[in-house]
Amino acid sequence: MDTSVALTIILCGIGTFLMRLGPMWLRSTRGQLAGDHPRFEGFLRAIGPAAIMGLLVVSVWGAVQQTGTTGAAGAAVAFAGVIAVKRVAGGFVLPTLAGAAIYGAWIAFLG
Repeated sequence: MDTSVALTIILCGIGTFLMRLGPMWLRSTRGQLAGDHPRFEGFLRAIGPAAIMGLLVVSVWGAVQQTGTTGAAGAAVAFAGVIAVKRVAGGFVLPTLAGAAIYGAWIAFLG
């Protein structure tokens, strides 16, 4: 594995950890839930999808570089699939699986 990819994964993990630590730290210092504040509600809802999208981009980036235009088009279609399944089914497990399946099928048949 390339050191820049490993460093990116580590930094994404640290960033995700810090985003999740923030609301817990706020609760311990102020004695209240961070979600009780309207400002934090959107922030807390965005943590999971942001982490998944970051990891998905990092994991697909190498394949996109190797396959060129075909890989970039497959990644774009996969991301569109993630958004479509998210809007229909909600959650984050099914959209993530759909994106991975779409990208894998794209590369298998067209790559």
